[in-house]
Amino acid sequence: MVAVTTVMTMAACESAPPHPSPPAPAEPIVAASWVADDGSVVAVNLVVPVGLDPRRIRELAERQRAERPGARVIVRVFAATAGPERYLIGRVPTGDEPLAEDSPTPSLLGLYDFPP
Repeated sequence: MVAVTTVMTMAACESAPPHPSPPAPAEPIVAASWVADDGSVVAVNLVVPVGLDPRRIRELAERQRAERPGARVIVRVFAATAGPERYLIGRVPTGDEPLAEDSPTPSLLGLYDFPP
């Protein structure tokens, strides 16, 4: 009787499902964008998923830049917890004009200004 119980216990343990792997972080989304009529300036608000490795933020901004090599590309990166500010582009400088010194919101993770 003991041998039968041991075999049944082992079979139950072997049939247990494996632990699921943690879900991969979702991809970032473009919450808002603006493009000058001539395509010379592009502004993008990018929202990154919760749990994103902070070292990847610049990489994601550079990916936006790579999609528009001939334009000045301004990328604002927001946390997934951002509110309505994620949808607002605001004032976009033209040409070589510097970015305005706005006070950043707590949900702003990075601001990148790539020249053409």
